[in-house]
Amino acid sequence: MAGERTGPPRQLPLDLGHGTGYSRDELVVSGANAQAAALVDRWPDWPAPVVVLAGPPGSGKTHLAQIWQAHAHAVAIAPDSIGEHIGG
Repeated sequence: MAGERTGPPRQLPLDLGHGTGYSRDELVVSGANAQAAALVDRWPDWPAPVVVLAGPPGSGKTHLAQIWQAHAHAVAIAPDSIGEHIGG
């Protein structure tokens, strides 16, 4: 057919320097995560001393945890070394 292209696409991917960011400003708050975001924002005024973030992959758990970690000046501990930090 006339005008039909063959071969690979001619669009070039551009490296725009976009990386994964976990700041509060980069969190997109929606109906799905609004309550969790509000709870993280209220730290340390929580109704309990701990919070469990649960959800499917890609739902923002890591992003919310990173926001809390920065806000609380918390230290990240690798799962395989938790026992060393709690005397276990």
